[in-house]
Amino acid sequence: MPSFPVRRSVPDTPPAEHLELLKESGGVCPFTMEDGRPAWLAASHDAVRSLLADRRISNNPAKTPPFSQREALQKERGQFSRHLFNMDSPEHDVARRMIAEDFTPRHAEAVRPYFEEVFGEIVDEVVHKGPPAEMIESFAFPVATRTICKVLDIPEDDCEYFQKRTEQIIEMDRGEENLEAVVELRRYVDSVMQQRTRKPGDDLLSRMIVKAKASKEIELSDADLVDNAMFLLVAGHEPSANMLGLGVLALAEFPDVAEELRAEPHLWPGAIDEMLRYYTIARATKRVAAADIEYEGHTIKEGDAVIVLLDTSNRDPKVHAEPNRLDIHRSAGNHLAFSHGPHQCLGKHLVRVQLEIALRAVAERLPGLRLDIAKEDIPFRGDALSYGPRQLRVTW
Repeated sequence: MPSFPVRRSVPDTPPAEHLELLKESGGVCPFTMEDGRPAWLAASHDAVRSLLADRRISNNPAKTPPFSQREALQKERGQFSRHLFNMDSPEHDVARRMIAEDFTPRHAEAVRPYFEEVFGEIVDEVVHKGPPAEMIESFAFPVATRTICKVLDIPEDDCEYFQKRTEQIIEMDRGEENLEAVVELRRYVDSVMQQRTRKPGDDLLSRMIVKAKASKEIELSDADLVDNAMFLLVAGHEPSANMLGLGVLALAEFPDVAEELRAEPHLWPGAIDEMLRYYTIARATKRVAAADIEYEGHTIKEGDAVIVLLDTSNRDPKVHAEPNRLDIHRSAGNHLAFSHGPHQCLGKHLVRVQLEIALRAVAERLPGLRLDIAKEDIPFRGDALSYGPRQLRVTW
């Protein structure tokens, strides 16, 4: 019987145990969690899309099963942040509309010139220091930090502070150091939100505050608004940093891909979607059935946990031929790396632009890029739901 979570034997490939589920009828399989709770794994592309789009699937953490002692303690105490990712419809839909206009394709394109300048400077600094380079610290984190600071209109002088704190938060095994970073970052975000409540500006956080205060559809306290700002900050930083690191890994591991992209830059948008599909850094997302759901002959009962395997669904051979091969010529725009349904990643358009500009700068400024470490020796965040290299040494 399959289980979850399962440690990957190959960092950039879903566990073989989960890939086997793609052969099951419907790509859905029952299993029993460690606490004896009935649950379901959804692995196929169709099953993942269908269940994530079903409004009877809840994302409320008070209902979903805990996957760590920390989550279990939060559940016991009723301590859950009230932010976008933790809300169900219709409350979620109202809150999402408050910030959705800042994440349109038009807004993503509007920041392209800024990204080209700033990301170019970051890569130029890597080049200036000369090989070898550790690309997570010198490239991935700085690019992710400058992106989210731009989106939230955080002063550039505070970017280094943000980067240090978010790095500590990502490393969940640091215990007290991690908790201290969360507390400090929340204190800072709280002060920013207070300032923008008193004097709103022309920025995402100010617009969110103004719309929330005026809304007759939803009531968000000051603490709820801070929770949402924290969510945007961390959700916009950690996955980006991980994917940027994996993008560099792709360029270093597959030099023919990098060479082709340098020669034919019009291939970049498709290449980014293929990298997102191939790596799928958000391995899975957990939900709970809020009502009985019939799917492909299975009955998912109200209260059952539902684990949606995003990475496995993106290796579904019924959707992607030779799914375990990185192929920048395939049409991969239907991948599920950004999830699907009501909670699909708000920043997907921005992320695509960010990755294209940053990784293109690496490919063009670092011809001859290659790993300066054996791939099997690269340290990965293997136990996190969102994974990526902790360090990535390259040369050129």
